[in-house]
Amino acid sequence: MATNDQVVNDQSRQAAGTREGAGDPVQAVTSFVSDLNLTSSVRLPHTQQSLLERLGEINDASKAKQLSMAKELLTELFGSSDPHKPVSDRARTFIFDVTRQFAEGTWQTPTNFNPNGFFKMTLGKAGKTALRLHFNHPGMEPPESGRIEENIHDHRWSFASVCLTGTFEHAFYKTESVASEDTREVHKYEYAPRNGSENFEMIPQGTELVREVKSYRPPLLRPFQMSAWSLHRASYPEQGGMTVTAVITVEDKERSSNFVWADDEVHRTIQESGNQTPTPKCGPQIQTQLLLDLMKTLKEDVQGR
Repeated sequence: MATNDQVVNDQSRQAAGTREGAGDPVQAVTSFVSDLNLTSSVRLPHTQQSLLERLGEINDASKAKQLSMAKELLTELFGSSDPHKPVSDRARTFIFDVTRQFAEGTWQTPTNFNPNGFFKMTLGKAGKTALRLHFNHPGMEPPESGRIEENIHDHRWSFASVCLTGTFEHAFYKTESVASEDTREVHKYEYAPRNGSENFEMIPQGTELVREVKSYRPPLLRPFQMSAWSLHRASYPEQGGMTVTAVITVEDKERSSNFVWADDEVHRTIQESGNQTPTPKCGPQIQTQLLLDLMKTLKEDVQGR
């Protein structure tokens, strides 16, 4: 029987077709970086250890300071010094360093496929604070991963985030006790880790009325923050390309689980899955392809950095 890792790798590679860099990860990254003629001779490269130290500072800070510190770190790593440029030199440099060291085996990037339809790559974690990249990459979605379409949900943690490339829309909701023309009834589930594994259990909580209160598109390269208690849903263009966001999560000690509000179609999907939502692990081929595709997106004007 194929493992989750094998399933994601095989299905994603089939979905992506024969693509540059689908073979040996070290050879693929080394070849690509060599073609760009990049060096780190003029500066010290980012390292996973230096990132862990910064995340540790955020983890140990008071709750009142954590999100502002997270936004500061996102700005330092990914922010643009020129608001008229669609690509950040800082983001390009950081992602190149991560990709080179991933190929060399000195930067670990554990990756899972989230049932909301994106790849979640963890670049570093200190205590309960983590930096992740979220890849919404339509051409690489494993077709049998147990995907559930993006739904209304809150989180077990608060977070700061920045969009590196692509676009998406945030819609925010609130629950209501009285029905109106602006409300709709949806199925509520508690979303809880099962025995500390990568699989999550959806625990039915009945139905609830929700109402959309606002929506907006986060601008590129400008960090924003969100409370664990915010109800939201992210949607992506149907014909869009890859969207990548960087996310720093910080612990909310009052939460050990979060909630999902599902429409009838998603409700049926959850029931058919036995109320389980696996988050299968992805192997080095998929991690390589995600990083290479992001590097290609960010490589514009690279010689001028």
